[in-house]
Amino acid sequence: MDRWIEEHIDVVLDHYATLRRTEHADPRPPELIKKLMEPTVRQLVSSLRGESQWGGFIEELVTRVLAAKQATAASVSEAARVMYQAVQLAWRDAPEVPHEQWKLAVCEQMLLASEHVAFSLDMHLGARIRERNDALAAQERLQQEVIDAQQAAIRELSTPIIPLLDRIIVMPIVGSVDTRRARDILRALLAGIREHRAQVVILDVTGVAVIDTSVANHLTKAIGAARLKGARPIVTGLSDAAAETIVEMGIDWSGIETLSDLQTGLGLALSLVGFELRRREGVAEARDARLS
Repeated sequence: MDRWIEEHIDVVLDHYATLRRTEHADPRPPELIKKLMEPTVRQLVSSLRGESQWGGFIEELVTRVLAAKQATAASVSEAARVMYQAVQLAWRDAPEVPHEQWKLAVCEQMLLASEHVAFSLDMHLGARIRERNDALAAQERLQQEVIDAQQAAIRELSTPIIPLLDRIIVMPIVGSVDTRRARDILRALLAGIREHRAQVVILDVTGVAVIDTSVANHLTKAIGAARLKGARPIVTGLSDAAAETIVEMGIDWSGIETLSDLQTGLGLALSLVGFELRRREGVAEARDARLS
């Protein structure tokens, strides 16, 4: 059988080119179609002789066309099927050919080809899925890094340290205070005391809408940590409602300097480090004269 196909390869290729052009609307010239298909027909002959691996050839072919994006696995499988039809047409007018016996042998090769097409396609799709998953994972990691950076920037902005004159720092606290933010406040406060060698720390809570047990405990820890670092804490901006809440909860702030507003707290802080605020009467009188 292999010798017969080899001897009649031109007939097989003619049938193949005709089938491609008539049944599959292949626009390429017949000679080009035959030239491209001849290696595959010769590979079939070699495989029928047991000299090579037909499945390996098809597998390599599918891998190559998929990688080059020149065709699809289905097109390779279709080409093998059309080649099988072409071989059958070449046998049709050959009385010496044992049709059924040879047909079975070639069918086995075509089945093997289909199996290897499916295997190659599965491997290719598996690789593409892994690539896609890796790309998605990388994108998710990048997005998470951006989110983490944004959150870090927001946390830094939400716990600012403002140095005033020498040895005085102010930390305005605005918004709600949860466990994570309380940790950031504590770390920023200690870092500010160390960096500016602060002796007085003003914690202004005017912007904290609600002071409950949790917030009060977090502030108490921050105050205690500031004392351990050698700084004197002053809490400013406590509302009447916040003061009542702290008393009702039984939290002892008797040893903590608390003032109604930031302005009063700044005056106390300056006096604690040896500065004194005095009104310049002459300037004040001149200003009053301009206004009158």
